[in-house]
Amino acid sequence: MTEAKDKILELLQEAVGEKNASNDPAVCIGYSRDQFVRTRGPDYVVLVRNRDEIASVLRIAHEHEIPIIPKGTGANISGAVIPEKGGIILDLKLMNRILELDPFNMTAVIEPGVTFGMLQIEAWKHGLFTPEPSGPHTVKVISNFVACRGISTYSAKYGLGDQHVLGYEWVLPNGEILKMGCFAHPAGEDSENWEHSPGPDISGIFLEAFGTLGVCTKAKIKLYPKMEAREGGAPDGYVYILGPLEDCFKLLNSLVKYGVYSNAFMTRWPYISMIFGPTKVRSQEMMKTPAFEALLTIVLEGTPRRIEFNTKRLKKIIRKNFKSLQMATMDSVYKPMIQAAAPGPNSKLGPVTEEPRRLIDFMFLSARAFRVHGAFGGNTPFLSQDDAHEIFRYTEKAALEYAPRPYEIACYNQPIDDMHYGMQEMDLYFDPFDPVDFQKSMSAHQIGSYYSFLRRRDCLVFYIFFSRDYMEAMGPFLFPGYWRLLKTWKTHIDPSTIMNRGKSLSADKDFEVK
Repeated sequence: MTEAKDKILELLQEAVGEKNASNDPAVCIGYSRDQFVRTRGPDYVVLVRNRDEIASVLRIAHEHEIPIIPKGTGANISGAVIPEKGGIILDLKLMNRILELDPFNMTAVIEPGVTFGMLQIEAWKHGLFTPEPSGPHTVKVISNFVACRGISTYSAKYGLGDQHVLGYEWVLPNGEILKMGCFAHPAGEDSENWEHSPGPDISGIFLEAFGTLGVCTKAKIKLYPKMEAREGGAPDGYVYILGPLEDCFKLLNSLVKYGVYSNAFMTRWPYISMIFGPTKVRSQEMMKTPAFEALLTIVLEGTPRRIEFNTKRLKKIIRKNFKSLQMATMDSVYKPMIQAAAPGPNSKLGPVTEEPRRLIDFMFLSARAFRVHGAFGGNTPFLSQDDAHEIFRYTEKAALEYAPRPYEIACYNQPIDDMHYGMQEMDLYFDPFDPVDFQKSMSAHQIGSYYSFLRRRDCLVFYIFFSRDYMEAMGPFLFPGYWRLLKTWKTHIDPSTIMNRGKSLSADKDFEVK
């Protein structure tokens, strides 16, 4: 076995260089676990620098039937890039180049190692931005847009994550190269920015596959103009509505008909405590003493006159119909929280007080995001506002039966356009090192998912897999017809299931591909 391992290491080092492939336990242990899943680690860690190296490594894994997992940021906390079957970790962090940034056409061609923070910094220099998901700015752009079709604060205006991608270049598990979207156009990468290539577009098959169908080596991403960078534009106006959760729901439902208020998101106090508490202990203390129940944040874009008009109209609506709610400004709400959350002269949050948009465009959640877990209730795509509200009510009621600390249940809600919800989730906090606390929290997760997806069937939650003695979610629940399509494709391109083996989607050895 040792000789076989040494031979594989030699092949990998020939493909990527001696320094970029290792089976040293001191290296491999760093890839062996996350917040929930512990393993002995991979047998090999391989860092790649370009498409050809990725293809070579995949061919080696394919030929020798070695499990392989591509790793972006590793920010996923449910075992997605943890090698429970050993094998190879394909680390993409060296592929971190912005290959092209085209200010005129507002696009960027990036490699899989480029983070939202990196792309945002470059885009800002040209008066542009990329909609960022509600996660740390260290998350990789391609892995988020491809793996979970991330929703951002701006999704009501600009769409979900995969709608920002114009073209993909993909290496299949057998080492073959596949181009999709504008990259598949007859003119190749010199084509115009067609979102879909001529004829059938199969890019949807690869979305949310979680590393089971190959590796994306680069993508062309849409960028969007910052209104304040345009002639006559003004810095975004941030309006905050504080008060009872029920009334915040009702206000948001009444505002969507105006359109301009759809760039909004609603959070419950525990979610705010998670973001702004400088430590875990301080976050938990804040949860016990809420300053308000819910916070509705509305982002207003455009000219100074447009922002002023919509702010006044909002005040009038609240004063007339929602007397339980209070309207506040950035200075009175977020700035005090930011100052409390990041004390000291070396704080990275300081610039946010002067340029509030940084809070959203760079999402300063950092490691604090890892304190939250749940998403029972999941996505509610394109449901009416009232239906989404009803899902929130009954999933919360179901979860309360098992949640170890009900006062810590958080929530995040957001419209996807002027009349529909695109994201609704409830999150819960738990101690991953306390088996009882973990079990209770996961039970709350499961019962919420059961009611919303399996019983009511009015919500798209996450598909579930079992690992040892617990159940976890990693991606969208796949319906029977789509599941068969994926199984057929997986069996064709990865018959030995080398890609992310053990993570739900596997080839069917008894299934004949015709």
